[in-house]
Amino acid sequence: MFREQQVCYEIARILLKRFPGMANDIYLGDEQFGQSGLHLAIVHDDYETVNLLLTNHADVNARACGNFFQPEDFKLTNKITDYQGYAYYGEYPLAFAACFGNKDIYDLLIQHGANPNLQDSFGNTILHMCVINYSSSMYSYAVRHWAKPADPHVVNHAGFTPLTLATKLGRKQIFEEMLEIMKVEFWRFSDMTCSAYPLNTLDTIQPDGSTSEFGHAKCASGNSRK
Repeated sequence: MFREQQVCYEIARILLKRFPGMANDIYLGDEQFGQSGLHLAIVHDDYETVNLLLTNHADVNARACGNFFQPEDFKLTNKITDYQGYAYYGEYPLAFAACFGNKDIYDLLIQHGANPNLQDSFGNTILHMCVINYSSSMYSYAVRHWAKPADPHVVNHAGFTPLTLATKLGRKQIFEEMLEIMKVEFWRFSDMTCSAYPLNTLDTIQPDGSTSEFGHAKCASGNSRK
């Protein structure tokens, strides 16, 4: 297998040297529209080929948005309920790297200008995709990234931040870890700690005392699914 990978890498290197524009070739058919060699290299965890493509100016923000990459419920009803899909990885190469949990490739893409806060067709960012794919370790890595920390407050097209999306999808473990990351610690004494948790996006009562119609709507939506 390793030998085959090396052969493929050498072929790619020769082709790119002769035809550098191939680094940005994409599928044009409806099913896999937008998928580039960069997406495929990430799916196969091929760091060397990812680096080769980026060196040849592959588009770090190319979007794989064909039907194959859509959530299954969207394919059937044109509506989103849970974002589950066989190949829904957030369209962008950086989102692919996050979904596959490859931190080395993630870092490499960041170094070449990838933006963790770009939103896909459904408004989801890297952090939303980590919630959807149960990847708490990658969420923590992205939100604390040394070069470009991902923004945990971005709202998707359905009105959910990564935190509120975790509540909608019932991702208990990642929800708890997200709260730990976002908490503000006031004091610590021995094994006792006093901390505040940012629940304003979850509570129907806002910090100024007003009520949030959006919050009520989310609660109603959640209750209707029980």
